[in-house]
Amino acid sequence: MGKKVWNTKIDDEENESPKKPMKKYGSKGNKPIKLEDLTKESSKDDDEDKVWKMMLRLDDFDATISLFGIECIEKKERFVEKPKARWQFGIAINGGIEQSQRYPKTDLYAWYEKQETRDKRYEYLLTLLEEYGIKILRV
Repeated sequence: MGKKVWNTKIDDEENESPKKPMKKYGSKGNKPIKLEDLTKESSKDDDEDKVWKMMLRLDDFDATISLFGIECIEKKERFVEKPKARWQFGIAINGGIEQSQRYPKTDLYAWYEKQETRDKRYEYLLTLLEEYGIKILRV
């Protein structure tokens, strides 16, 4: 048995086979991404064709969650006895919801010492959600 020898592009310049036309992938005819497409700056038109999945990084909750993975946001209060007895004020995202594929992150809480701080963070969160496409009806 002889050894297999692999010809490289440099070695096989004269034996180059004819190029096949590029196949279209998917029902919309998406093309494979070329290296030069990755390096050029994308235009506004390119951004409109892309499908975006919005994620929120919530530093107060130490979590990252899908924008559409939020089912409910509530204000909460709790009484803490140790190390010193006091009230804490919090925000709950998806509190009390059973974890599932639709809602992988549940029972997210952020606790604050002052009610005013909690209320400001709550309003900021609602404003942020409205800015990124969630319609909030205030009744």
